[in-house]
Amino acid sequence: MDFFGAQRSRTQRSLLLYGLFFLIVFAHLAVALAIMALLLTLFTDGIYYWVLILVVVWTIGSFVIGSFLEYGRLKAGGRAIAQRVGAVRLFIDHSQDAWEHSQGVAHQHQPVSKVRFSARHIAVRDERDFPPVYRRYYEIAQQLAIASGLRMPILYVLPEEQGINGFVAGRHSQDMVLVVTQGALDKLSDEALYGLIGHEYGHILHGDATFNLQLMVILAGLQLLYDWSDSINNFGASYKGSHKNSQQNYFDGSFINSAVNHNNLVS
Repeated sequence: MDFFGAQRSRTQRSLLLYGLFFLIVFAHLAVALAIMALLLTLFTDGIYYWVLILVVVWTIGSFVIGSFLEYGRLKAGGRAIAQRVGAVRLFIDHSQDAWEHSQGVAHQHQPVSKVRFSARHIAVRDERDFPPVYRRYYEIAQQLAIASGLRMPILYVLPEEQGINGFVAGRHSQDMVLVVTQGALDKLSDEALYGLIGHEYGHILHGDATFNLQLMVILAGLQLLYDWSDSINNFGASYKGSHKNSQQNYFDGSFINSAVNHNNLVS
């Protein structure tokens, strides 16, 4: 089997599918505008071009605004994605700041902890001070980075996730992150963990991580456009429902009032 040939073929197929996806999206927009133009022609005896221009500007503006906002949220690259999913970073603190265990005479002779746990970091002074499960993760990631010729990504772990999974994300090598679940670190053997991390390094090597981040920015624009259009549809449906209910209440109330007045007249 020609592995690299098959890989190139699948890469081309993936690019073709992405292109078809965006082509379908733009085709939907074109059909929607055409239907609007037809309706304006049928019910207004002519096309109000300013309405079409307004819709086009609103559509393009929504897409651009949504993508721009997502780009701002992802400005930190892979670190923004890792923080969004609640990952905790394996952090080696090379600063000269002292790690003070406690203040006061009563605790001055207690040893300083070599590991600091927080909601965002698992910090140590030296990689050998990581707990064994995280030290193994760090060493395997470091070895594979050297073997593949890649810059070692920033390591994160999902401590509450017991499933076996991992992903990479980032715009460039300086902000590239590798996120692995706690379940993968606890359950996989050394060979399996090598395979998992090596697979993710393959995504970095072939630019998949960067491409996926760019795709997220584009999809955010489409998502905002969908949310706004869905809100308009819900508003229209609720307006029709409330209008129908008000009419029904009006007719019911008129009937009840007439009945009451008729009974009063009879009595």
